[in-house]
Amino acid sequence: MKTKILLTVLLLIACAYSANSQERIKFKKGEYFTNIEGGVPRGEVYSYVVGASKGQFMTITIMSPEDNAVFYILRTDNWQYMAGATEDNPTTRWEGTLPANGDYQIVVGSNRGGAEYTLQVVIE
Repeated sequence: MKTKILLTVLLLIACAYSANSQERIKFKKGEYFTNIEGGVPRGEVYSYVVGASKGQFMTITIMSPEDNAVFYILRTDNWQYMAGATEDNPTTRWEGTLPANGDYQIVVGSNRGGAEYTLQVVIE
């Protein structure tokens, strides 16, 4: 009985992790942008983390065949949203000068159904 309970708990943890998995964005040497293709099931999110420096200009665009993929951005040093791309107001395009050194989390989801997408991140 204890084994079944333990297996159930581990399965639930694995499902929660896969539903909210995270990937670090890495740029190829000498490049300042990347395109990431992915998909997110209905009701789930996928997170990307990108490191950048204070004063750099970042542009993020998400494109999807059904125009249903959206994202929001968080600073990981204080977990504040970036203006214009919040959980309550996700977007398909954001650009701005970064206020601090460190990691920024880009959380991709869908505003209806599941979504296939191409996420473009540019840092200059």
